[in-house]
Amino acid sequence: MQKIIKGIIITLMATVLYACSKDEDDTMPPTENYVQAKINGKLVQFKLNSSHQNNTNSISVVGNTADINNSNENTHIQLAIISAKAIEPTTYELEKTSTMVITYGVIKKKADGTMEQDNYVASTGSASAGDHFTVKVDKFAEGHVSGTFSGTVVGSSVVTISEGKFSVPID
Repeated sequence: MQKIIKGIIITLMATVLYACSKDEDDTMPPTENYVQAKINGKLVQFKLNSSHQNNTNSISVVGNTADINNSNENTHIQLAIISAKAIEPTTYELEKTSTMVITYGVIKKKADGTMEQDNYVASTGSASAGDHFTVKVDKFAEGHVSGTFSGTVVGSSVVTISEGKFSVPID
C-alpha cells in the first residue's frame, strides 16, 4: 500500500512540476525589470535597464545589452520624453510631443581591438526623412514605469524597432 501511495505522490509531483515548467516563448520578458524589442525583426533583450525622471514632465528609459566582452557587440536604446504636462499613462508620438528623442546604437569590437559605433536617432522636429516613433506609457506610479514602443530611427540607414516593451523602476 505504501508503494502505491508513494507512486501516486511521485506522479502528482511530476505532473505539478511539468505543468509549472518554463514556457518556451522567448518573447516574454524575463523579469519585472526589462527592456526588449525587435530590431529589424530580431529580438533583443537588454540586460542593464533603468529609468530616470528629472521632473514631473520628463522621463528617460534606458536599455543596454552589456555584451561587448562576450559577443564583441553592445547594443543600447534610450527613450526620452519631455512633455508639456506631467508624464502620465498615455501615448506619446514623436511629432506631437514637446520633445522626444529616441537613440539606438551598436558598438562593435573589431578584430584589431578597436571599436566601431553606429548611432541612430528619431527626434521631435528632425529633418531626417523616415524617423517616426511612438511610446505608450501604460503604468506610471509607485516608482515604476512600463509600456510599449515602436518606430524607426535614422543613421547610416533606417532601423525598424518593433514590439518594444519596458518595465523598469524609476531612479
